[in-house]
Amino acid sequence: MNNQAAADAYLESRVLTAAPYQLHLLVVEAALRHSRKALEALEQKDYEVSYFALTKARECVDELVFGLNDEPIPDLSEGMKQLFLYIHRCLRLADLTHETKHVADGIKILEMHRDNWMLAIERAAQERAAGESAPASATSAPVQAQSQAAPSHDSSDEPRSSFSLIS
Repeated sequence: MNNQAAADAYLESRVLTAAPYQLHLLVVEAALRHSRKALEALEQKDYEVSYFALTKARECVDELVFGLNDEPIPDLSEGMKQLFLYIHRCLRLADLTHETKHVADGIKILEMHRDNWMLAIERAAQERAAGESAPASATSAPVQAQSQAAPSHDSSDEPRSSFSLIS
């Protein structure tokens, strides 16, 4: 098995075993990776590479939109949807105009989202840890809050197709 095949196998394993909040983070990181590749290609005026990288980045952003669960907090979900659609628009404009500023805007927003998502994961873990030492009735709120914050990706209902986006 060569290095690329091993890396692909490892990544596939991560995707297939990831919790929904981890899968969301993997897709955000993939969108960032493809966006950065597109930015570099646009700076070098390699429009073919930028086209394919921007296409992959937009597919990742589409997956983020489709993964939103609007049941727990509809206003939050709608706000996230609008944010992701704006990022998608930035990436589309970069593809049409070959202007790096559009990709840079999308990257900046994705980075902020990733950083905030990681903070939310850490906070939920801290609340869960604090809840484990509390009485049983006090532990349900942090767990429920974390499950509401995570996008909807129920692994029992459908196969995960995000591996092709992340790789």
